Amino acid sequence: MPGDRPTARDLMTPKPITLSTDAPLSRALGVMREKGIHELPVLRKNRLIGLITFETIARRTNLPLSTKVEHLLVLPPLVTPTTTYS
Repeated sequence: MPGDRPTARDLMTPKPITLSTDAPLSRALGVMREKGIHELPVLRKNRLIGLITFETIARRTNLPLSTKVEHLLVLPPLVTPTTTYS
């Protein structure tokens, strides 16, 4: 039954950990390590503009750790609070 599947609202945290577009890669990696996560939402003026992922950073080992996360953003999937997951 469709009603038995959790929705995005059921799985979301009320206070997600985020970064601003001008945060350096070093900050992203530090937060990921500290919190044990591999992806972080990136905001510009409280609006989601993308994700920074550990995988994306790992693929670009030639970049300095001072590089801003906005240069490595992945487009977020379109998810609404009522999106269901199976």
